[in-house]
Amino acid sequence: MKNKICLILVAMLMVQFTFAQDTTFSSEYFKLINTYNTLDEVYQAHPELKPAPPKIVIKDDEVLFYNDERTIVNRMQVVKEEDIPRTDTLYEKYHENYKISRNYRTVDGVLLVIAKSYGNDRSHHPKQKLIEVYDNTGAFLTNISEDSDIKISHNKQFFASTFEGEALMGLVEIFDFKGRKLCTYQNETQLSIRYDRNNNLIINELYDFTILIKDSLCEDKAYYNYFQELGINAVSDAFYSNELNRLLISTFGYKIYFIDTKNGSLIWDKLSDQIEKCIMLKKESLIIAQTKKSISPDQPTEKHLLLLDSNNGEILFDILIDEIFLISSSNIIYKMGGVYYVYKI
Repeated sequence: MKNKICLILVAMLMVQFTFAQDTTFSSEYFKLINTYNTLDEVYQAHPELKPAPPKIVIKDDEVLFYNDERTIVNRMQVVKEEDIPRTDTLYEKYHENYKISRNYRTVDGVLLVIAKSYGNDRSHHPKQKLIEVYDNTGAFLTNISEDSDIKISHNKQFFASTFEGEALMGLVEIFDFKGRKLCTYQNETQLSIRYDRNNNLIINELYDFTILIKDSLCEDKAYYNYFQELGINAVSDAFYSNELNRLLISTFGYKIYFIDTKNGSLIWDKLSDQIEKCIMLKKESLIIAQTKKSISPDQPTEKHLLLLDSNNGEILFDILIDEIFLISSSNIIYKMGGVYYVYKI
C-alpha cells in the first residue's frame, strides 16, 4: 500500500514538473531571469524595461508637457469650442455663422494631435476639418489632412500619416520631429501603415495587394506583390528584417509566408494563426512571434508564443499565453496564468 501511495505521489510530481517545463523556454535558446506576480514587480526589478511615461498629458482644462525629468516645460489651455478668432486663417470665411470645435488626443505620449472642425449646432457635417500636430514641448509641427491615422517610428524621430480621400485615393505623408515633410506617397487604393522596430514604414496597399517598405529616409527598401507572387489577397500584417532582407507575411487565411526580398522568392510557408507581434534574430536564425486566434465572439482571443527556425519554418516552441508585453533583440516579457516571465535573449 505504501509503495502504491509513493508511486502516485511520484507520478503527480512528474506531471507538475512536466507542466512547469512547458511554460518556459528551453534554456538552449533563452535564459529565464525571473518570474513575477505583477507587472509592477517586473518594472521594479528591471527599471530599464519599463516604458517611458507619456510626455504629454491631457487634462480637463489644460495639456501638460513634460521633459525626461518629469518637469513640466509647457502648458496649453484646452478649448473645446469657441468663436473663430481673428487670427484664424478661416476667420473671414466662417466667423459669422460657425464656431471651432476641437478634439484633443496624443499619439504614443509624444505627439499632441488637435482635430479642428468648423461648424455649428445645426450642421451634421462640419464645413471644414483640419488636424494640427504638436511635439512634446508644445511646439507646433504641421497641419495634416482631416481624419488621418498617425504612426510614430520606434526611435521617436519620425511619424507618418495616412488619409483616404475621395475615390479611395490613399495618401501617406512622412515627417521628422521638426515637422519637415520628408516625402509623400499616393496611390489609388486604401493604404494602411505601421512602423517596425527598425524604423521602416510598412505600407500595405489593400486593394493592389502589395506591400511597400520605406526606410526612415523615405528610400524604398522592398516592394512585393503578394497576389501576383503567392495568389493571396488578404494580408493581416507584415514584418520586415533589414539584416536578413526577409519579409514575413501573415494572412487572414491562417497561413504565413517567409520571403527573400532580394529576389522575391518564397523560402517557406506554413499553416499558422495570425501573427500580431514578431521579431527576427539573425544570429540565432530564430523568429519569435505572438499569434492570435478568435474562436468565437463570446470567447476571449487565444494567443500563442511561437519560436520558429527561420531557415525552414520549423516550430521549436509553442505555448498558450495571455500576452507578450515586451519583445526585443535582448529581452522578452510575457504573461501566462497570472505570472510574468522575464527572459534574456
